[in-house]
Amino acid sequence: ETFKIPGEGTMKSAYEQGRVLYEFTDNFAVFAHMNACEHIEELEILVNKNYAPTLGRKDCTPIGYDPEKEVPLSDFKVFRFNANDLCKTDEDFAAESRKSIVFPSESDTRYYSPAVEGLDFGMYGVLDPSSSSAGAYTSARVSRDTRLKACPVTNSKQTTSEPFQSFLDMGGVRVTMKCHRTRSTKRLKSTAFFN
Repeated sequence: ETFKIPGEGTMKSAYEQGRVLYEFTDNFAVFAHMNACEHIEELEILVNKNYAPTLGRKDCTPIGYDPEKEVPLSDFKVFRFNANDLCKTDEDFAAESRKSIVFPSESDTRYYSPAVEGLDFGMYGVLDPSSSSAGAYTSARVSRDTRLKACPVTNSKQTTSEPFQSFLDMGGVRVTMKCHRTRSTKRLKSTAFFN
């Protein structure tokens, strides 16, 4: 029901099972579903529906991280990639023509950013944690080409302008799935998997 990184419950058990391949705090995660031979049979990629890949030059979104916060699973768009569905022909598995599936692809204008050649995690302005007006906010997401020197922070119905101490580029991510298959035997049929 809920998605929490890091946290208890389903995410904790997923970590213990080695299913979480990558995550970015409450915004993005890659889960692996393994077959009996422990090959990656399916990947689930979760992207927070509220996460805006790009921001305007004057946009500033204060962010406070709460490790107790639970984000409902309904807040995430889930993309499923199944090797048996996507890898079918001999050419898909041949070394010289092996099929690769990429998320986000360059044609995916909603999630792909040329700035990082993938999903852009953005630029953050770091706020002074000792400032009383910053309160629970530790950073603010800003545009990569921002000219902002401070970010308006609202606490207890009062808005103040918090200066940035520094900027932090969080980079981005791109997931590449390559088609592979097991060898068939007299007892076992060949199955597709991702590497």
